[in-house]
Amino acid sequence: MSGDREAERLAELRASRILDSAASPEFEAVVAHACAIFDVPHAYIALIDESRVWMKAACGFPRAEHTREDAFCSRTIGGDDLVVVEDIATDPEFARISGRLSLDTRFYAGAPLVVRPGVAIGSLCLLDSKPRRFTPAQRTALKHLASVVTGLIRGHRLAQEAIELAQEADAQRFVLDEHRRELELRERRFRQTETMARVGGWELSLVTGGVTWSDEVYRIYDLEIGTPVDSEAFLAIYPGAERYRFEEILERSVRDGNGFDAEFEVLTAAGNRRWIRCVGDIEIHEGEAHRLFGSIQDVSERHRVEARLWQVANTDALTGLANRHRFESELADCFNGLEPTGIGLMMIDVDHLKEVNDTLGHTAGDELIRTVADRIQALVSGIGFVARLGGDEFAVIVNEPGGQEGLAALAESILAAMQPSFRCLGHTITPKVSIGGSIAQPGSTPETLRQEADLGLYHAKEIRRGIYVAFREDLRTAITRRVHTLKSVEAGLSEGRVVAWYQPVISLSTGRIVGVESLARMEMPDGSVKSAAQFASAFEDARVAAKLTTRMLQRVFDDLATFDASEIDVPHVGINVGMHDFRAGHLAERILAACDEAAVPVSRLILEVTEHVFLSRGADAVSRTVAQLRDRGMTVALDDFGTGYASLAHLGTFPVDLIKMDKSFVKRMIGDGPGAVISAALVELAHRLGIRVIAEGIETAGQLDRLCELGCEMGQGYFFARPMAVPDLLRFMETFRPRPGRAGPVLLAARA
Repeated sequence: MSGDREAERLAELRASRILDSAASPEFEAVVAHACAIFDVPHAYIALIDESRVWMKAACGFPRAEHTREDAFCSRTIGGDDLVVVEDIATDPEFARISGRLSLDTRFYAGAPLVVRPGVAIGSLCLLDSKPRRFTPAQRTALKHLASVVTGLIRGHRLAQEAIELAQEADAQRFVLDEHRRELELRERRFRQTETMARVGGWELSLVTGGVTWSDEVYRIYDLEIGTPVDSEAFLAIYPGAERYRFEEILERSVRDGNGFDAEFEVLTAAGNRRWIRCVGDIEIHEGEAHRLFGSIQDVSERHRVEARLWQVANTDALTGLANRHRFESELADCFNGLEPTGIGLMMIDVDHLKEVNDTLGHTAGDELIRTVADRIQALVSGIGFVARLGGDEFAVIVNEPGGQEGLAALAESILAAMQPSFRCLGHTITPKVSIGGSIAQPGSTPETLRQEADLGLYHAKEIRRGIYVAFREDLRTAITRRVHTLKSVEAGLSEGRVVAWYQPVISLSTGRIVGVESLARMEMPDGSVKSAAQFASAFEDARVAAKLTTRMLQRVFDDLATFDASEIDVPHVGINVGMHDFRAGHLAERILAACDEAAVPVSRLILEVTEHVFLSRGADAVSRTVAQLRDRGMTVALDDFGTGYASLAHLGTFPVDLIKMDKSFVKRMIGDGPGAVISAALVELAHRLGIRVIAEGIETAGQLDRLCELGCEMGQGYFFARPMAVPDLLRFMETFRPRPGRAGPVLLAARA
């Protein structure tokens, strides 16, 4: 800034007579308005002389002095336009000043107080501790507010001049006229600012009880401008508990001599509910509180936006129930400062949702979820809190459920409510859920209560879906053991310790090895080997089961290459698959792709599927997958026949080439008892259907002879060989000598 311009600026500052003047309510009201309008914590009016910055008014911190060198606003007075730094960290000069003053400031906006073109004696400044955007509308509003301050400064100057010229009548008249004109102009500018920002001013006399409102306050409260208002009418706008809160804030402000800033929900004269922000301060005169004054801003739109954001953040879009985030918050609140006894929690899973999605489409799956949600909500409404945690998971929090018996009764009501079927896209769907529950005990936490309810649900799904299981301490031990097993198998898979062992399958007529069944084994770090039965609980995890099948296919293909390189004839290998393999989807494609990659003919594999899988829900999808693999040349065996709930009548409906008669039949087939009759009937019926039979668990020569008499084609068991690792199998096959039985010749994979 040139020396002439600086001298002119300082002359105007001195002429204003405002430097080092006493505090004025008008200036304090402006900075309070500024904080409210722009939603910033700090605002001040700064006047700058040769070497210092002096604050006329400040909101958010005490009035203070700084050297001119250490002031943001020193840059603001250099021109007629705003200076806005949306992030001080990006402005080296502002960052240097902030660091020197140890200010936690990231945003600055300053409007010069231009008393005449090109001459600014100070600035109206806004500060915030975080970066922010400053919109064009906000820039315009700040300029308007700065013009109000400039008007106040002119008014102050005129008032001072009026006092000084009180003895000069003509001059005094001129000053009074000018002062009146400035006051009118200032009032118009205030009204413009109020309307633009939806902010109005208010004043409450603590002496007379009189209330003064600006026009914008009348508009906010839906009252005709100028309607007389007293303190009772003022308070009546605050309904119910809001009135008591407002009165308490006013009383505290008067008692402590401090201002306040609070938001309230009000009921306007027209019956509209609005949210307002009320900023207030108190005037103390000669030690006595004389009046409260401040501003009121309509913040209803912000509350509506926040309510919509809260709805999105806390509500499940599909069902309208609370979501996982809201559930966790609600459960934590139940334990907040209370002894958490008497709180019940149920965890609920929708059974077979994936099958509905896969077979009927996601539209049907979504309708199933909505139906379950509506039925649970209808039962629990008024006594509990329902949330959808995502996917097929729901949770219900019940206060005072009436102990374990009451929680169990509610769970049974939910199970019963699921029984009615509904129609969707031409299909009939019957919802089914599994439920686990627990009651909080002394010392419980949200985490332990949820874990206990989850353990109950886990056990319900494990033993029989569609039931309720209350948490018991013994479940924790059993399930902890399963979790340990699961982690052990995952480690074994990742470390390559899951291998294939093989048990030979023998032609009972020729005594030759016609194939092998692959069996999963896990080599432990201590050198021991675990059978599949010892880690079978891990197969209940669909992800681990799918990984295990993939690993077994890789091992089998590697081992087939070893057999072929050793010129050991292994025509066929049996591969066991479970329900989780089918539910994972694309099983046929995965097996066929693996065969292509390993260059192994599909016809060398025997797919072994238990009767439980064939008869489970989703059996149609199982049959389609099996048929697809048979069409490509794979042989399919019905494994462990007789251990489940299949009857002989089902044999004609299963798309299989072989039946593996369970060892329980083989053990009971000697003599004339029912076991012998059933075994004979099974073999005869299978032959009539064109299905060949493999007997499992042959342990004695007598069992072998009886099977040969019945015409059973093949067998496996300890009588021939136990399951063994690849090196042992190679040695076994090199030294094995066929011992023909009395049945006719047979090939394991030959189609009937």
